[in-house]
Amino acid sequence: MVAVCAGLGSAFLWRGNAVVPPSTFVLLDATKRTASDLKGKVTLVNFWATSCVTRVAEMPDLIEKLLGGA
Repeated sequence: MVAVCAGLGSAFLWRGNAVVPPSTFVLLDATKRTASDLKGKVTLVNFWATSCVTRVAEMPDLIEKLLGGA
């Protein structure tokens, strides 16, 4: 996994011992992980909405870039 946080999440990148709020994430392989499952791992969090046509359209390209070499 790769880690970058967008929007409000970017604040976590700049604080040394920030506490990530309890959250559940759906990964690209459709499995679910909680924030505690990812503790200590570098993680990419991409916030987007299904109502945003542009973000939905870019998702296949993002998935290919992230998983293409896997």
